[in-house]
Amino acid sequence: MQFFRQVLAQWRAAGQAPAVLIALLAFSLFAVGSGPFETIHILSFEQRLLYWPAILGLGLFLGTLVRAVLIVLIGHWPYWALSFACASLISVLFAPLLWFLVRSFAPPLFAELLPPLWHIGLYTWVASLWVSSLRQVIAPAAPVAAPPASAAPPVEGSLPEPVAAEETARAAALPGAALLARLDPADRAPLLRFSGRDHYIDVVTEAGNTRLLLRFSDALALLEPEAGMQVHRSHWVAHAAVQGVVRRSGRLFLILADGGEVPVSRPYQEAVVQQGYPTADSGTAKARRPVSTASASAPNRAENSGSRTDSPPV
Repeated sequence: MQFFRQVLAQWRAAGQAPAVLIALLAFSLFAVGSGPFETIHILSFEQRLLYWPAILGLGLFLGTLVRAVLIVLIGHWPYWALSFACASLISVLFAPLLWFLVRSFAPPLFAELLPPLWHIGLYTWVASLWVSSLRQVIAPAAPVAAPPASAAPPVEGSLPEPVAAEETARAAALPGAALLARLDPADRAPLLRFSGRDHYIDVVTEAGNTRLLLRFSDALALLEPEAGMQVHRSHWVAHAAVQGVVRRSGRLFLILADGGEVPVSRPYQEAVVQQGYPTADSGTAKARRPVSTASASAPNRAENSGSRTDSPPV
């Protein structure tokens, strides 16, 4: 059940990407105007105007589903390796369907002129890679790495199992334990804040900074209301991490224990003021660095469906 929930979340995020709508419009305009695979002779302009957007919409629908499944299964792969795998699988699944539909509409006279299956599969593969390139241009993917070292056999000097179990039990008692459980054991420390970017979040704890393949809204659902609050459309902070609040040029900022400064958007300002956070010295606050989507003084670790790597703060 957890697998299907993760696939559904990834499918929803992939389907909402601007690249999907742009690809549908671009491919539809091209296909309706040029009539590929002999459809310019088989179908009238009005028929192509209905046929190709429906076929391409079905292809993109299937493509986003395939991408979602692959992200959940092999999300630790590099972006382009994942894209090539996605394009190959979509070609295998969608090209036979397109080949069958084209032949179904074609009169016997055109049967011998229609392209072979491998030809349609190649076009499908190239089109899928074009959509992946468009995704990368519009919203670059977060860096990912090889599977975590924790998946390898234990090495000499690693924590004994009773110690690891004790650390896990200690993390379970912390606020935001459901979210912390998704981090590596070494990173399960008191939660300070997290920020959202596309379908990733950057989680900052007292132990460091980790990137998770998780939507911001889904991360919010894992937290207890008393643990902290959302202060921006892409920022959440723990109450215990707030050192003070400062107002600068009409904007409100929270000063955090890790040295970061998180902006408070207008819809959340009243709720933040009601928390009664102490007022920080504005002169001192200017020396602090603002948080965009993720910044921390501790090392940054990227995680994608369980993978992690060292990378500089975003």
